[in-house]
Amino acid sequence: MKTDKPFQLPSHSLAFAAVLACMVLIFFFSAQPVGESRQTSGKLVLLIGRLFAKHLQTMTSSERAGWIVRCTRYVRKTAHLLEFAALGASFAWYFCVFDRLTDRRRLFFAWAAALLYAVSDELHQFFVPGRGPGALDVLIDAAGALAGAGVAVCTARRLRKRRAGAKES
Repeated sequence: MKTDKPFQLPSHSLAFAAVLACMVLIFFFSAQPVGESRQTSGKLVLLIGRLFAKHLQTMTSSERAGWIVRCTRYVRKTAHLLEFAALGASFAWYFCVFDRLTDRRRLFFAWAAALLYAVSDELHQFFVPGRGPGALDVLIDAAGALAGAGVAVCTARRLRKRRAGAKES
């Protein structure tokens, strides 16, 4: 039996693939031993340092070292926030496929699923050499997940309204 329609993955499969991709990426970064993780962050800090090169040249070596330490901390915490914003958005996209859920429930389920993964991620870091779990990281992850899920749910709502308006025309 031959059809002219090309094979299409259902949107829930794509959304689930996005969730898995985010989870794998987060696991990969969390599995890095402390030295390797610092090296990854350090590359980004050096890039930022080049942007502020003139400012850094006016600093003493101890001031510059302090700036690098602070910048590294901000880079690492921002990475937590952005990784989990992507995961929260992916979970929200997945839950938006289910028509029977309200937007509040989609947001809650996406946030809760990402939060559970954040907790498991911090527990996973307990077993990585030189790393350990951190409550602050879970809070940052939760904030990122909520922001990402919120943006995704609001975007999905706008798209649904736009499609409904187009069907009425």
